[in-house]
Amino acid sequence: AQVVLDAFRLSPDGRQLAVRHSGPYLPLQLSLVDADSGATRRITDTQGEAIKARAVGLVQPRILPIPSSRFPGQLWGRLLRPATLEPGRRYPVVLILHGGNGVQAATPRLASAREALFANFLVGQGYLVLEPDYRGSLGYGRDFRESVYRRLGFAEVEDLRDAVAYLVAEHQGAGDRVGAYGCSYGGYLGYMAAFLAPDLFKAVTAANGFADWQLSYADNSGKLLDSPEINPAAFLASSATTQAHQLNGQLLIVHN
Repeated sequence: AQVVLDAFRLSPDGRQLAVRHSGPYLPLQLSLVDADSGATRRITDTQGEAIKARAVGLVQPRILPIPSSRFPGQLWGRLLRPATLEPGRRYPVVLILHGGNGVQAATPRLASAREALFANFLVGQGYLVLEPDYRGSLGYGRDFRESVYRRLGFAEVEDLRDAVAYLVAEHQGAGDRVGAYGCSYGGYLGYMAAFLAPDLFKAVTAANGFADWQLSYADNSGKLLDSPEINPAAFLASSATTQAHQLNGQLLIVHN
């Protein structure tokens, strides 16, 4: 199984490394590595045998570049799909929209076990599942991060369009059967995808999404809009409540 280094620290005597690592379906673990020989001793093992047995058959994610029509360079995404695509078949698409805004999804690390298993379930039902790093995500430089400043939702939905176009062009995606799921900031983007791109997204699930930024601007994402006093127009335009009248597909709202 693929192992991804998360962090490490050298022991005071310089003889061992404490290494924190994870994988596509492995939560963060700790191992000790001998600095001279490389011999490794696992310190933590937080997965039961039943989980390990099930993980063997899970789909390994592909980290892939996605051409961008709006940003110089490219986007990146974490794709799960059947290993072999049937010739001539078009596969329905689900985008999983990561939460947090300022995170990076296109890595082999396990970010959310719930969403990773959900993605595997969808692949088993015949879907292509892509978790794209839309603009505003971390890991791609200041311009990528700040391109959403004072304009949340709009640039990201443009990037979601590019992600779907990529799946249609390169992975036999069905451009007329596209859905999305997101939680937290991903739930907000679910709203915006349903409202700003109703021609593309036929079904969206938005879980715990931000709907009105004037009520949430103290959140880290909302700070990208300044404040309602300084920039009221940005808060109004970027709020899902302002755009809700454009809904034309199926929207499931999940909220506490």
